[in-house]
Amino acid sequence: MKRIVIIFSICFFLFFYVTWMVFFYLPVYLRTINISNIEIGILVGVFSLVAPMLALFFGLLSDRSSPRSLIQTGAGLIILSLCGLYFATNFPALLLIFVVAGAGTTLFLISLNSLYFKHLQGGKRGIKLAILMFSGHLGLGLGPLTGGLVIDFFGQRAVFLVGAIAVLLLLMITTKIGDIPPIKFALVQYKKDLRKKDVLFLILIILTVGFHFGTEKTSLALFMDTAINLTAWEIATVFGISGLWLGVFSLICGHAFDTKKNVFIFLSLGLAISGIFQALTPLANSYLAIIIVRILHVSGDAFLILSSALIISIIFPRERMGGSFGLMMTIRAGGVFLGALISGYLNTRYGYHVPLIVSGTLLIILSISFIPYRKSFNWRQS
Repeated sequence: MKRIVIIFSICFFLFFYVTWMVFFYLPVYLRTINISNIEIGILVGVFSLVAPMLALFFGLLSDRSSPRSLIQTGAGLIILSLCGLYFATNFPALLLIFVVAGAGTTLFLISLNSLYFKHLQGGKRGIKLAILMFSGHLGLGLGPLTGGLVIDFFGQRAVFLVGAIAVLLLLMITTKIGDIPPIKFALVQYKKDLRKKDVLFLILIILTVGFHFGTEKTSLALFMDTAINLTAWEIATVFGISGLWLGVFSLICGHAFDTKKNVFIFLSLGLAISGIFQALTPLANSYLAIIIVRILHVSGDAFLILSSALIISIIFPRERMGGSFGLMMTIRAGGVFLGALISGYLNTRYGYHVPLIVSGTLLIILSISFIPYRKSFNWRQS
C-alpha cells in the first residue's frame, strides 16, 4: 500500500502543479494576444462548467471500465490542450481548447480519485488521504512560483511547453498505477446507495462546504483588496500561506483520525472551526491579522475536507466508488456556483464582508444541528 500512496501522491502533485502553473497566469497571457475581457470571462466560464456537467458521467464510466485507461486519456487531453494554447491566437480555437482542457482535467481527477478510493482499504485511511491532500496543496503552491520564473526567463508561452512536458512525465508515471477491473452490477444499485441516511447528510455537508468555497472565490480577495488595502503580492501570499498550512495540518489531522477513528467528532469540529473563523474574517484589519484568521479557518477546513473524504470511503461500496465520487463532486460544484452567485449579489448590495459572515454562519449552524444525531451514524474506520 505504501507504494500505491507514493505513486498517487506524485500524480496529485504533478496535476495541481501544472494546472496552477498554467491557469494562474493564463488570463494575463490571453490579454497579450488581444482576447477581450468578455471573451476571457466566457473561456473561464466554459472551463468551469465542464466539470459539473461531466463529473457524474466520468465517475460512472470509471466504474464500468478501466480507471487507469481513463486517467491516461485525461492526461493525453491535458497535453493536447496545452499544445493548443501554445499555438492558438483566436477566440474560436481557444474556446475549443478550453472545452478539451476542462474535459481532460475532469476525467483525470475523477478517475484518479476513484481508483485511489478503490485501493483505499483497511486501516490508517486518514494518513493515506492526508498525504494525498498534502501533495496536491504542495503542487498548488509551487506551480504559480515555477510559472512566474518560467515566464520571467523564457516568456509567457514557454509555460505551456513546460506544463506539457510535466504532464508527459505524469502520463509515464500512471503506467505504474495498479488498475482495478470493473465489477459487474445493476445500475439500480446506485439508487439504493443514495437512499441511505448517511448519504443525505453527506450531500448536505458537501453542498454547504461548496457554498463556502464559492463565497471565498468571489469575495475574499476583494475584501482583502478594498477593506484592508493589501497589495496583489500580499493577497497572493495570504492564499499561499493558507494553502501550505492546509496541506501540512492535514497530515496532523490524518494521524488524529487514525488514532481516534470516530470521524463524526472531527467533522463537527471542522464545521465549527471553519465557520467561526470564516465569519470572523471581516474583523481582520491588517496583513498579519488576516493571515492568522485564515490559518485558523483552514485548520477547520483540513478537518472538514478529510472527514468528508473518509465518509465517502466508508459509506460507498468499492465497486461503485467512481459514480458516487462523481456525484459528490457534481454537488460540490453546484454549491460553489450557488455560493458565488449569492455572494455576487451580496457583494454589490451589502459589501464584501457580508458573504463571509453568511457562509461562516451556515457552517456553524450545520455543526450545531448535527449534535442530536451524533449517535445515529457509524462513521468509523475499520
